[in-house]
Amino acid sequence: MAVTMNEFLAEKSIPLFPQPPYSLDLSPCDFFLFPQLKNHLKGRHFGTLDNIQKSVTDKLKGIPAEAFQHCYKKMERTPPSLCSCPRELFRRG
Repeated sequence: MAVTMNEFLAEKSIPLFPQPPYSLDLSPCDFFLFPQLKNHLKGRHFGTLDNIQKSVTDKLKGIPAEAFQHCYKKMERTPPSLCSCPRELFRRG
């Protein structure tokens, strides 16, 4: 399955941010995306899996691109000692 996922990401030109397994570094999603989803889902009852999927999809589509960009800009400013990601991932051409 990993090969299939990598092929999918390559076809869609989605960049990968390499991180070692079990890294102490957490991805931006751990600090930005998951709390938003958690707060959105907290205390709600959906009845069916389809309702959960629709709610999560609607929430994700409702997050503006600028919010994601801001998250990565914050990560870009993280001191190198706190982030094992290669800094060239964040440099603009």
